Amino acid sequence: PRLYHSTALLLPDGRVLSAGGGRFGGMPQIDQLNAEIYSPPYLFRGARPVIGSAPATGQYGASVFVGTPNATSIARVTLLAPGSVTHGLNMQQRFLELTFQQASGGLTVQLPANANLAPPGDYLLFLIDRNGVPSVASFVALRTAPNPVPTTTSLSPTSATARGAGFTLTVNGTNFVNGSVVRWNGVNRTTTFVSATRLTASIAAADIAAAGTVQVTVFNPTPGGGTANAQTFTINAGTNPVPTTTGLSPTSAAAGGAGFRLTANGTNFINGSVVRWNGVNRTTTFVSATQLTAAILASDIISVGTAQVTVFTPTPGGGTSNAQTFTIANITSGLIAAYSFNAGTGTVTADASGNGHVGTITGATWTTAGRFGNALSFNGTSSMVTVNDTNLLDLTTRLTLEAWVYPTIAPTNWRTIIAKERTGGTTYFLHAGSSSSNRPAQGVYVGGVEQSLFGGSQLIVNTWVHVAATYDGVTQRLYVNGTQVASRAQTGAIATSANPLRIGGNRVWGEFFQGRIDEVRIYNRALNPAEIQTTMNTPLTP
Repeated sequence: PRLYHSTALLLPDGRVLSAGGGRFGGMPQIDQLNAEIYSPPYLFRGARPVIGSAPATGQYGASVFVGTPNATSIARVTLLAPGSVTHGLNMQQRFLELTFQQASGGLTVQLPANANLAPPGDYLLFLIDRNGVPSVASFVALRTAPNPVPTTTSLSPTSATARGAGFTLTVNGTNFVNGSVVRWNGVNRTTTFVSATRLTASIAAADIAAAGTVQVTVFNPTPGGGTANAQTFTINAGTNPVPTTTGLSPTSAAAGGAGFRLTANGTNFINGSVVRWNGVNRTTTFVSATQLTAAILASDIISVGTAQVTVFTPTPGGGTSNAQTFTIANITSGLIAAYSFNAGTGTVTADASGNGHVGTITGATWTTAGRFGNALSFNGTSSMVTVNDTNLLDLTTRLTLEAWVYPTIAPTNWRTIIAKERTGGTTYFLHAGSSSSNRPAQGVYVGGVEQSLFGGSQLIVNTWVHVAATYDGVTQRLYVNGTQVASRAQTGAIATSANPLRIGGNRVWGEFFQGRIDEVRIYNRALNPAEIQTTMNTPLTP
């Protein structure tokens, strides 16, 4: 018997090659190597059909002609992959029976529809008659049909208006395949295959930003394939839309400050729209159809007041937008104490308001990593700044407290930013955390009761956050990063005391802040939202 690597392989002439070796186990070498060619009984049932002609190659799904003088006696046409046998296993074998019809001088044979039935490669084609006698096989190579060259016949739409919105383009034609790509002036666009005669493509607004014409083609990939004839798409000039404005950033600046870059948000902006400051053009940069930036000069914000900001779009069409109001604020009015913490050394910190409220530093250390310049770093257990009491610090009907803080741990429970102490409590305060879900808080001592107001959420750790509190004798308000986050109605005068003002902690309850504090301001009036946005973005000057 044949043992290891025994082989039985069908030959193109219908015979079988049988081969192998014996006596393997325990022997120093394999011997008795032998082979024989076996002629099965079906070869002796009659005369064999003859293949007179057959194609050397064929494409999937194609019909091919096989010439034979025995067409009327053929019962089966088969396709068999050439053998590749080892260990008794014929790897990747395929056997298919093909449909066929008699034709003059032979047969019309239908090849497999796709490569799932028979992968590309060489196959043996046999004709088998009614007696089961096979012909000698012909080799036929199955190949994938090459992609056709596409053609285009029309577009829909055929035109668009410059600076309009993006859209879906339909391309009609012939010979499209799943893999065809629409090209816009030679550049591929995201394409959807609909059918062999229709594709759609996504055209972006940027593709029609300027008037002109575009050549639209279709590309089919290899094998075969190629580029279609071009269709012309027209981008019409149209008329410019009237712009609208929806907001500014920033919305305010300090009177006498430096020039800055203003962002105008809105709709219908074009490359050519101009920001106007009280009707005067300012150097403008087009960002998008919804945003422009403009250079605002220091001379534009010399005096306290307001400016009207508009956007102008030139002809054809165009026009002037609605106006947005920009506030030029006097951020030093009512300022009674201010600390930039920019000294960098020493145990005292100067009062930038000019009112002489010098602060004594206990335990806090200087750092160059401030919000603007330097800052003070507080340890959360004992460090603070102490400012001795004066009449100016006794705020009774109006106040603003604000500072930039950088918590290095999440503020939990009460954590002092600014507090004016009294016996057994405070007269006014601003805290980074509180007993109410660790949220920031402000409070005033009115009518013998500490009236507190809490923010919406805990401050973010390792991030600079601006916190501000106001009281105008009618309403308490709390701001985070320039946005009001809480308010409550409150009337009455704030109690006064001879106790000191503290920054970063207090002696009454030992509530200390851990992290950095910068740009502390205290006013004897309630700043409005525009003023708070201005102060938070304007560094104190010594």
